[in-house]
Amino acid sequence: MAGLACATTLHETAVPFELYEASDRWGGRVGSIRKNGFVLDLGFQVFLDAYPTAAKLLHLEALDLKPYASGALVARPGGMDTLADPLRHPGRLPQTLRGPLPIPDLVRLGRLTLRVKAMETAKALSVPDETTLEFLRARGFSDRALAHFWRPFLGGIFLEPDLATSSRMFHFVFSLFAKGRATLPREGMQAIPDQLVAALPREKLRMNARVAEIQPGGVRLETGEWREAERVVDARDPWAEQSESPEARGTSCFYYACEKRPWTGPWLVLCPGQKHLNTLTAPSELHPNLAPEGKHLVSVSSLNPASAESDVRGELAALFGQDVKSWELLDRMEIPRALPAQGLGWLTPPSRTAPEPRAVIRAGDFLETASIEGALQSGVLAAQSILEF
Repeated sequence: MAGLACATTLHETAVPFELYEASDRWGGRVGSIRKNGFVLDLGFQVFLDAYPTAAKLLHLEALDLKPYASGALVARPGGMDTLADPLRHPGRLPQTLRGPLPIPDLVRLGRLTLRVKAMETAKALSVPDETTLEFLRARGFSDRALAHFWRPFLGGIFLEPDLATSSRMFHFVFSLFAKGRATLPREGMQAIPDQLVAALPREKLRMNARVAEIQPGGVRLETGEWREAERVVDARDPWAEQSESPEARGTSCFYYACEKRPWTGPWLVLCPGQKHLNTLTAPSELHPNLAPEGKHLVSVSSLNPASAESDVRGELAALFGQDVKSWELLDRMEIPRALPAQGLGWLTPPSRTAPEPRAVIRAGDFLETASIEGALQSGVLAAQSILEF
């Protein structure tokens, strides 16, 4: 995504470029595959429609974004509790008041939501650098609120349940949830990079062109071909270079086909207290075309990349009953490097300086925020550094 944003910015300013992609698909960690009539994203992903850089680069209406409900269902054996935003779902207020969080925690949550909603997105990275857990405890949230809401909800975003991620990342993400909605494009997440690619000149795009060597003056492909360049932007994932690479956060995602779901509506389902389950969604509730007619698509996420399908299905049955045994497993995606970790010290904004002549410029979400917005922003900044210096 960073490379596509960089190329888009250069193209818009009439700066010549060539874009190389090692695989047969654009988008890096953002994407989808099609299988048996279903559209399966590469792990559970959402697009926050309040992303500021994305709004400038993308035609959001063409993506036909549909929002998830604002809040979550909290699963327990034999039932679910509701935790809904009362401003967006006023009819759910009585259920929320009877739900998993004590009233004082609901008040704290409401106050926090209003505070971060008023915060400028750029200001999120200037709050004190403490862990998210330290921040939430300091705001008075109870152990129950942490266990039943914050750990599974933020765990699905940060891909770690200990909430050791910097509170700067928390402020960035939660402010965007407060200002907008978590959405999904009609054709799945692959539609996002595909839209960027469609606006670029085809003769400047090279797929299945793996780069074997990067130097300040150009790149050498695995075929041996040398491509000279005045500037090189390295937009590979953050683990392509071992020096100063962040820790990787992993996940596994299980996709199931079923005729009947344990819930209705476009809700995120949290599974607190489970070893192999973290969150569930039904993407076909937002866009029926993501599943064949008469079928529903269920996405199950685990924070353990090595979770076995039998363990996942067992916990599903314990929560939702034996009907789960009839669900058809469509795919199991093990993603050990889904996100760069962003703990303390990682999100300190660097001072921008002019790059050395012909220097290789790095771009990627690990340099900003571990998100689609961070990747796009990093790509734009890489292009701007070329234009400015």
